[in-house]
Amino acid sequence: MENIITTNFTSNVAITEIRDTPRYDTTGTLTISENKLRFQAEHDFLFGKPIFTASKDMESYKVITLGGIGYGDGAYNYYVDTVIQGEIGKLNDEKYSLEIAGIKQATFSLRGLSEWLKIHSLKLGLEERENGKERYNIKQEKIEPIIIYGDEKCSIAIYFQPNFVPADIDFYSTYAKISNDPRIAVIYKSSVTSEVLKTDIETVVRYFAILIGEATLVDDIRVHIDDIDNCYSLYYNHDFSHNANRGSYYFYGGKARVAFEDIKDIMFDLFTHWNEFSSNTDMKYLLDIYFNLHSRQQIDIVDRFLDCCKFIEGYDLREENDEQIADGLEKAIISKMKEEPVKAALSPVFESVGIKYKAKNVAEWIARGHLGRVSLNARIKKYDERFFGTISSNHTIVFRDGYEGIQLLDRIVLTRNYYSHMKKDDEGVLSIKEIYETTNMLLALITSLLLWRIGFTDEGIGEIMNRDRIFGVYIHLPEQDITEKDIGGERA
Repeated sequence: MENIITTNFTSNVAITEIRDTPRYDTTGTLTISENKLRFQAEHDFLFGKPIFTASKDMESYKVITLGGIGYGDGAYNYYVDTVIQGEIGKLNDEKYSLEIAGIKQATFSLRGLSEWLKIHSLKLGLEERENGKERYNIKQEKIEPIIIYGDEKCSIAIYFQPNFVPADIDFYSTYAKISNDPRIAVIYKSSVTSEVLKTDIETVVRYFAILIGEATLVDDIRVHIDDIDNCYSLYYNHDFSHNANRGSYYFYGGKARVAFEDIKDIMFDLFTHWNEFSSNTDMKYLLDIYFNLHSRQQIDIVDRFLDCCKFIEGYDLREENDEQIADGLEKAIISKMKEEPVKAALSPVFESVGIKYKAKNVAEWIARGHLGRVSLNARIKKYDERFFGTISSNHTIVFRDGYEGIQLLDRIVLTRNYYSHMKKDDEGVLSIKEIYETTNMLLALITSLLLWRIGFTDEGIGEIMNRDRIFGVYIHLPEQDITEKDIGGERA
């Protein structure tokens, strides 16, 4: 059920660009709807990056915005980045700061995690009292935390505690709900900002999303700041979800992509691999592409296809170190291009086609040629051959009419070039229906690659993907159980 909090208040406003006159008053409405934040005010502060602070009904709020997005619904609307709720007056962060500072510890819930773990910390029992009457009670069993990760900077673990839902009272009865609520805790050795915490939460959620196959909402983020005893509620205007549009597709029948029982003893090792990969700044852009393709937003079919091509090409360029080699090549040959004998020999050739010879440009063209020496076809083929012929073995799934023309790998490249480079010739270009099916195959290939980066062997990935509820149709292997041998060692 969607949890919507709407608060109306008169707010003090601090404008980040105006420090001489920092205080204004306005009436505003804050709406928190799951991981979506909205703020509307009666006054126009659209020229700056206003930070609103207010108290309402014994609760205090700090609303950090990144600026205005225009007038609508009878109010001025702002893009909200984060909201913190608690005793704002005790916060020691600078009032103009667009981050919350001094965070030492945070806990949060991830919807679906309890169903995946299948660890029940609450037990219903029957107690017999002295008067002969019986009553039911609920006991919280002590369950040791599951340690996910730990290094010199932070530790991450899953703790188990009951979650009390407010009682429902009617004329005939009163009852309360208590749910099994595993919470993920991130504890820092040195304090961090809300942006660092957001990145760490995203890394954790993406880790579980790859293993489970989906992740919906991050709920109830609570933070402790420096030595302040108070616990604050923190909200991000950010979509942490993965495959949420599929409506618990993986949990239907309790079949996640990877069962917790299969990997519970190596959770630490798997996350260590994942954290190292996620922390690689060269890979961050590619990971954002992949998870954006599985977000709640609607993405055009062609754009999804192009992003998959972009991921595979970008990943292989990074793995083969091609961009660094190209940079080194350009630097190494530019002096040669400036030498008089070389210039005298090449200048007439360039001038004959109407191009002025410039040593720097020629060196750059040669370096770019190095990047283009391996085609997209070859890059996809390399991973396709490694991961079960996901593309090449499913020709008939794409071309149901038995099309026997250009091979699918070649048509992927033709289609990418047609849409990305605005080619005129559409011969061999995939239709929209064919693009849709091919995109799913490319996503299966990329998912296999990410499972390898987490720490699974190629054999283990085959077993996981073969029974995957979305991608299994493209993998044609005998079904087997995942065993300890399916977990690999160090990742490159």
